[in-house]
Amino acid sequence: MLQHIVEQGQAEKAVGQAHKIKGTAANISPGAMQEIALSMETTGKTGDLWQLKILIPQLENRFSELKIMLSQ
Repeated sequence: MLQHIVEQGQAEKAVGQAHKIKGTAANISPGAMQEIALSMETTGKTGDLWQLKILIPQLENRFSELKIMLSQ
C-alpha cells in the first residue's frame, strides 16, 4: 500500500502511512524498523518521493525479518 501511494506521488498520504508503521514498529520491535519508518515520515513531509522510493525496500526487508522472528 505504501509503495502504491508513493508511486502515485501522494507524499502526504505516505506520511500518514509511515506514521502508522512507526507507531506499530515501536510497539513490536524498537530499532531499525522504527527508525526507517520515522525517516519515511520525515522525508514524506518534505515531499521527497525519490528518497521514499529508496526507503521502501529497506522497510520491506526489516518487515520480512520481523515476520520471520515472530514465526519462530
